Amino acid sequence: MIFLNTLLDKGNENMNYIEILHTNDLQKLKEYLQTHDVNEEVQGGSLLYWAVYMNNTEFAELLINKGADINKIDIHGRTPLSTSCFFNFEDITSLLLENAAIIDVTCVERGYSGWNGQVQNETLNLLRKYGWVNLYLDDLRDIPEGFMGVRSIEEALDVFEDYNVHILSLDHDLGTNEKGELKKTGYDLVKYLCANVRRTANKIYLHTDNVVGRDNMYQTLLGAQRRGFIDADIEVYPYPFVKNRYSWKED
Repeated sequence: MIFLNTLLDKGNENMNYIEILHTNDLQKLKEYLQTHDVNEEVQGGSLLYWAVYMNNTEFAELLINKGADINKIDIHGRTPLSTSCFFNFEDITSLLLENAAIIDVTCVERGYSGWNGQVQNETLNLLRKYGWVNLYLDDLRDIPEGFMGVRSIEEALDVFEDYNVHILSLDHDLGTNEKGELKKTGYDLVKYLCANVRRTANKIYLHTDNVVGRDNMYQTLLGAQRRGFIDADIEVYPYPFVKNRYSWKED
């Protein structure tokens, strides 16, 4: 909050809003809006941005009801929603989402690694309700915090039907079915996605220990990008996003 205190010390005419926000006086905000545009900017951020930054749900709700641009970015490219995701402000994030705030890559990214460097589970659960997840395909490993886990490519395909995927982390070998037959592999999923889903994810990690399978998946994804089958800006990494864990080995 150091930056906010700096704003209070400046003699700029627009600083009256920051003072009102700092004192949490809703009536004064209503009076302020009688002579000021609800979408005016203060030090590079909208009135709504600063209300979100201060986690002031009442101010944010009033500004939204008065017509504030809910997706207005500040001078650093941050939206009110990406800011609330970063700080894991659950109530104000819900308010923004209920009022059609746009979920972009930055929102999911900041929800995974917030102000304290931790996974913001409350934020990620809210984003999941509005169609965004991180997806982890593996038959044995622990599902990492902040990910939706699936154990087969059939389950994975169901997720792609219902959600946008930010981070996709893939295993190769997925074990056997009840008949002892090998299940389809992560490589089978990669081939399907490259042929049918142009925007598979924003980032793809390959956490498998199968060296040959990993290389097949990696080269197929890169080849699909070169040929225009999947988006060229998808980031593809031939290694895990987080350390692989097997809790059953610790028993």
